[in-house]
Amino acid sequence: MAADPDIFPDALAIGFSGGPEDLVHVATTAGGFEKRNIAWSRPRWGFEAAREGMTAAAWAELLAWFAASRGEAHAFLLRDPLDNALDRQEIGTTDGATAAFQAYKRYARATRFVDRVLTRPAAGAASVWVNGAAIAEGAGAGEFEISATTGIVTLGATLAATSGQAVELALTTFYVPVRFAMPKLAGTHDDAEISEIISAGSLTLIEVRE
Repeated sequence: MAADPDIFPDALAIGFSGGPEDLVHVATTAGGFEKRNIAWSRPRWGFEAAREGMTAAAWAELLAWFAASRGEAHAFLLRDPLDNALDRQEIGTTDGATAAFQAYKRYARATRFVDRVLTRPAAGAASVWVNGAAIAEGAGAGEFEISATTGIVTLGATLAATSGQAVELALTTFYVPVRFAMPKLAGTHDDAEISEIISAGSLTLIEVRE
């Protein structure tokens, strides 16, 4: 199920800790050696935050988001405060026929890397270069378009007809499709005026595949 285009408020996202998580099955032999099996094709991002000392207005906004999302049922978009941009990076090479290139972000160390598919670029956030030349965004034969719901970059016919030219992409902002990963939202307070919510417990969000 695709995420809704609604963007989780930045003010409510402040304080979230988050990053990639993976599912790895580790079996240890009698001799102490390990066999490790990676169950997922790529990591999935997760986020968590403790919410204490919320104002009544912030609590009301969070309550509305959770209730309207029907808890874990409906996904939405999050701007990860710690990782929400893509520096200029190659995403493919023209071959004279292919026009569509998936946006992704590569995370690498010396000998290994993993590619994270980016499906939700922000409007107006994309810059594209073909063979080192900056390309304008638009529907023309020498321009590019990028889907806001798939992250696929589509080159115009003139650009796609070339061969052996690097296609590069940068994004000033991208979003992560997420859902609440908890069945209940519970707030408590110790103020008779209910002017301050003391605690909303621990909030957990999990990335959803699209």
